[in-house]
Amino acid sequence: LSPKSEWEFSKKLRDHYPSLHSMMDCTDGLVQDLEKLAIASKVKIRVDTENLPDLSVLKKHLSLPEILVSGEELKLLFTSSKDLSFAGFVKIGK
Repeated sequence: LSPKSEWEFSKKLRDHYPSLHSMMDCTDGLVQDLEKLAIASKVKIRVDTENLPDLSVLKKHLSLPEILVSGEELKLLFTSSKDLSFAGFVKIGK
């Protein structure tokens, strides 16, 4: 009910990972925010829904379409020229 902004964390990411090209928080739902990110970055994005964090838990309460349009998560979405999964980030697409 009281999500916290990732603003400070996003600045640390920007400074620590030069391969990041764009970043935003997810507030309008994954599909809508990924579309905004893709348009702003002039790229196409393909989501691998099976890689979404906590998918099995979420599916207990929501359908996949509901999960994809749910908003206000305040999770960071970013594009990177390198795979950053080694640092604990979840790669949800290309």
